[in-house]
Amino acid sequence: MRRAALAAALRAMDAGGAVSALETLIRGVISRRAGCVAVYTCLIDANDLVCLLPAAHLDAMLVAGRAAGHVVAAQWLLSPQAPASATQVESEALIDSSLKDVPLGRRRALARTARGEASNRLARDPDFAVVTNLLANPHTTEQLVLRIASRRPTVSRALEAVLRSPKWGRRYPVRLALANNPYLAPRLAVNLLPFLSRRDLQAVKDDAALTATLRLAAQRLLLLERS
Repeated sequence: MRRAALAAALRAMDAGGAVSALETLIRGVISRRAGCVAVYTCLIDANDLVCLLPAAHLDAMLVAGRAAGHVVAAQWLLSPQAPASATQVESEALIDSSLKDVPLGRRRALARTARGEASNRLARDPDFAVVTNLLANPHTTEQLVLRIASRRPTVSRALEAVLRSPKWGRRYPVRLALANNPYLAPRLAVNLLPFLSRRDLQAVKDDAALTATLRLAAQRLLLLERS
């Protein structure tokens, strides 16, 4: 609902006004304004909003944003085009050896109620639904969620399940772990950066394991004055 309302508001503005509003929103996140953080949380995957806006309007917003020096709005508009990580992992190789012969549907069902060592084994699963069910499991702890968010190697879809979790995806330690994981799709990692503290942004900028796109995005945010 919040995303649809924002899309309608941006469509109603001219390109300059729309990109200025987006810049204000994201800078509000950087300044830790609660209302801006709540709205922007729905926009971490820019594709969720981009699909609701005409391509011509988006193009005009990008042109206007660059002309006006709206750095963070332009960065968000370009995030869907961020190059994928060069590191690719074979999904099946990630499944715990004790679960390799367990059908996917059964693994998804087990994740809803697992606890203890069973949860630890399922936490290695690359399947989005397995991870989603495990995150909704009342026995799952933040410690386990952080292990999933920090795991390397992994696949982006498993990390995206954490990012989209209503319970866990909004916690700062979880967002930080995801932003620092080179296996999360850069188009998503870039849009997690406004949530991070300056110290953590500096760490992202200096981390050679992360993509050049992400490190440059962190550098841009560090150059902004926090209002």
